[in-house]
Amino acid sequence: MIPLLLLLGGAATAYIVYRARHVRNPRRRWRRFRAPGTAPLDGAACRRLEGVYRVTAGQDFVGGTMVLRWSYTVERGKLLHHLSFFSERDGTYFVCAGRSQGPHILLSGYWRKLTAAAAGTVRLEGLELPPHLDDGNLQLAGSCGTGNRRPRRLLQLERVAPLPQLPPFHIIAHRGGARNVDFLPVAENSLPMLLMAAQLGATGVEIDIRWTSDDVPVLAHDSFLAFDSVRTPFFAGFIRQQTLAELRRIRLRKGGRVPTLREALETVVYCTPLELVWLDIKEPHPLDEVVALQQEYQQRAAAIGRRVEILIGIAAKETREQFEQLPDYRQIPSLCELDPEAVRALGSVVWAPQYTGGPQPEAVAEMQQEGHRVFVWSLDHPMMIRFYMDQSPLDGLVSNAAPVVAHWWWTSAIGNREPSVVNRES
Repeated sequence: MIPLLLLLGGAATAYIVYRARHVRNPRRRWRRFRAPGTAPLDGAACRRLEGVYRVTAGQDFVGGTMVLRWSYTVERGKLLHHLSFFSERDGTYFVCAGRSQGPHILLSGYWRKLTAAAAGTVRLEGLELPPHLDDGNLQLAGSCGTGNRRPRRLLQLERVAPLPQLPPFHIIAHRGGARNVDFLPVAENSLPMLLMAAQLGATGVEIDIRWTSDDVPVLAHDSFLAFDSVRTPFFAGFIRQQTLAELRRIRLRKGGRVPTLREALETVVYCTPLELVWLDIKEPHPLDEVVALQQEYQQRAAAIGRRVEILIGIAAKETREQFEQLPDYRQIPSLCELDPEAVRALGSVVWAPQYTGGPQPEAVAEMQQEGHRVFVWSLDHPMMIRFYMDQSPLDGLVSNAAPVVAHWWWTSAIGNREPSVVNRES
């Protein structure tokens, strides 16, 4: 029996290490993309490329449709524009930069899958940038490659519709973007993950808050550091037993270090287009500093013309008790995972039930009629997303698969509700 348990434990450990390993984004130089006479596309030009595209070549790779969305980041003081494509197969997505060469459009970047460690490069060209979003059927043609090898797989896209005007809906990336065991090139709850979230299709992020031994709020889902998150053979200690300085010396498995909550909010407000931050409080602790940071960064966002909604997440009885000790707590923007009565008592602006409780259409409708929004967590599979959204018009979804939700959301409005084949755990 003991040898069998050891064998199963070793297999489980190997599986986690495989899924959590660091696989960098592929890169391959494209001389034409940086040739003299080319210029980067600005935000207005990128917006004119947005839309729903029909795949006319390469359906075996990405399925029949793709959604193109523009986002941006500010990195090392430089504004970078990103063009993300979300497909209907295997959670495959592209992230490209765009340049113009006379009337020609050049897009260069990488593709990845959410279901495997597969990745490669992408090159696409268009004949002319349309002067307006609704002008003409824009066509893009090019190829994809595996790893860093030369792109050879033919890909052709034709825009069939601009992005539709839809009611407000939040695609909320779990743990800042996805979990360590999901096939992304950066670590969960890290600053690089927050920079990547909008490129994955997210409009908001859920991040996990714990405290160091010197009472600094930091981002970490688990109470301990282990081989699935940091560069250690097995175990690197508990967050609560380390000072921030000690924690800083530990490298995350996929690069970077555990960030503070202040660093995370600074990144969201000044370096991304994200509109919502869900602060998931993971352990009992006085919330005064978290609320102070919440208020500070909402004011900072407003000062630069941005609205970033930062919500204190209340998921447990102990957190509720800490929250109720705050002065005027009903006026503090919060999100409650408990029952509807707790939502009312706390004055929470959002009710956030777990998907395991079922769609609950009557409770959802009642909450919305009372002025509360409803976010459900966590849904990754298109069939589950469709099922829940067909039962109730939710205001947002938390997901480890933001590209899948983004594709479904934008294509569902134009009648394309066929689910993708994405074999993932919710």
